[in-house]
Formats: sequence, structure tokens, C-alpha cells
Amino acid sequence: MVNRSLTRPDSVAPVDDLDPSPRVVWRTWVIAPHRDPKHRATAILTGVFGFPWHGPELQARCTADDTATRIVSGAPRPGGRHHPSVPDPACTCGIYASADLTETPAIGLLPPAQPIATGFVRLGGTTMRSGVVIRAQLAEIIGPITLLPGKPPLTTRILDKAGYRPGAPLVVVEGNRFRVSWSRARVGSPFAEWRRWARSELSHRYRVDVI
Repeated sequence: MVNRSLTRPDSVAPVDDLDPSPRVVWRTWVIAPHRDPKHRATAILTGVFGFPWHGPELQARCTADDTATRIVSGAPRPGGRHHPSVPDPACTCGIYASADLTETPAIGLLPPAQPIATGFVRLGGTTMRSGVVIRAQLAEIIGPITLLPGKPPLTTRILDKAGYRPGAPLVVVEGNRFRVSWSRARVGSPFAEWRRWARSELSHRYRVDVI
């Protein structure tokens, strides 16, 4: 079960733990289409806010805009001026994960009707904890990764509660995203078929088990 109240903060949260030791945590990604250097269509994991994980290892960087305004307290908003170290107590940058294996940061911001993946990562470098939310300097996907169709759009959920049973989910490509559709009028790959393809692509890219 996940806590849907967890979202990325709009301002800096107090840091109650500074821990440089590696730890294994759980997190969620959105699965997106990607073109490799040979222009072959493949799949890639991205953060909830769209940052791509090109390989199993990732080092955090701050994408701060130096012209961003500051909140009344003087602390920067996400995207504000920032120090060289990542993460930093005065910023919201870093690789987000959960200290609780039943909860995930930013779950409330997951886009509907997009396939997602959940899995385990090993954090390294500097890590900072605020409640159950951890921000880290380094991360490595260690798997296993589980593929899921994500949450249905609101209209599908309403129809389901009313007793209408939509068809099996289909996956279609819409620009830079995969979209999961429960509409019988859409043309796409059945989710089970798409998942077999995505499992192979992600397993090859990240060198972990994908289920």
C-alpha cells in the first residue's frame, strides 16, 4: 500500500538525518519511449518529473535556474540558486526514494494512464532524510523491477465503479510517452504483449531482473 499524500515539496523540508552510508530503498519510475543512437525504438525509466535514467547508475545534479525567486524565509524554491553539493539541505535536489518500503515519494504526482515501474535501488554518497523521504547523491538500480499499467484515468475509474467493465488495457505511443488506454476504440499493443517487449528492453538496459 502506498501513501498518496507524499509529493515532492514546493519548499525545503527540514533535514532530520544526514547519512553517508549506502542503503537499499524502493522507488517508482514512469516508463517512456526512447530512441537509441541507432534510432531504434526502446523503453527507458524516467523519474516522476521526467528525468531519464539512461543506465543502472545515476548521479544527482541540480537543474537550478539562477533567476528563480526565493520564498519569504530565504530558502530557494525547487529550481532556485544552489550550492555545488548535491543534495543540499537548502535545496530540494537529489535522487528521491522512500525509507519505507510501503511508501514512495511523489506517488501523488504519478501521471494517470502511463505505465510505471517499481523496484529497488542502492543509494550512495551523501543521503539526507526528511521523514520517510530520502534524497541521495548516487543511486544504482539493483532490481528486481516490476512493470505495472499505472493508475487508470478518472473516467475509467468512474465507469468501473458504476459496473462498466472496460476492455483489456492497450499501450499506445503518444509523442514522448506511452499511454495506457482502456478504450475499445483505441488501436495499440495489448498490455501483456507490450510488457513482454518492455521487460526485455529494460532488462537489457539496466542489467536487472524485470517482472
